[in-house]
Amino acid sequence: MILFFDFISLLPIVIYFSLLYNFLLNPLKNIVDIFLFIYILACDYLVKIIKSLDYPQKFYKITRRPEGAYNTDYFSRNGKVSADTPGFPSGHMTTITIFCVFMILVKWQFNGSLSDFFVNNKRYCLVHLFLIFITGVARYVKKCHNIVQIVAGTIFGFIMSLLFYFMMKLFLLL
Repeated sequence: MILFFDFISLLPIVIYFSLLYNFLLNPLKNIVDIFLFIYILACDYLVKIIKSLDYPQKFYKITRRPEGAYNTDYFSRNGKVSADTPGFPSGHMTTITIFCVFMILVKWQFNGSLSDFFVNNKRYCLVHLFLIFITGVARYVKKCHNIVQIVAGTIFGFIMSLLFYFMMKLFLLL
């Protein structure tokens, strides 16, 4: 079962390469893909900065990886991590949420009202929401993150996805 969750933890890398691949196939048509690729990489770096902040001692349990955390990198190869390793927020959750929410927003913009959109695109939305959910489950089961870190990564990814979506609309790329 852990091997399954190791594969799920590879989703951010799959997203990175898919965006890059799609852009390289047709750069003029898929210009947003390269911007999303760069944006997600920048957000990943921002998560690393947030993780490195010196939090007050009372937030120690929330901001540090759970006891027994192991294989926390993308390739699940690093084994156990030290008890003081930062894990707030989850970078995996940030990445997958940015991608999935952005995909939903882009599809929604061409499909009218929100209620009509969900009625007509249930499977599309459920697949993207499932990817977010299963990534969170994988990060929890693998003891990479606690619930607060997973939720924080999801919220951060949601906010960053909205920001990216509105930037793309502002610059007339959507």
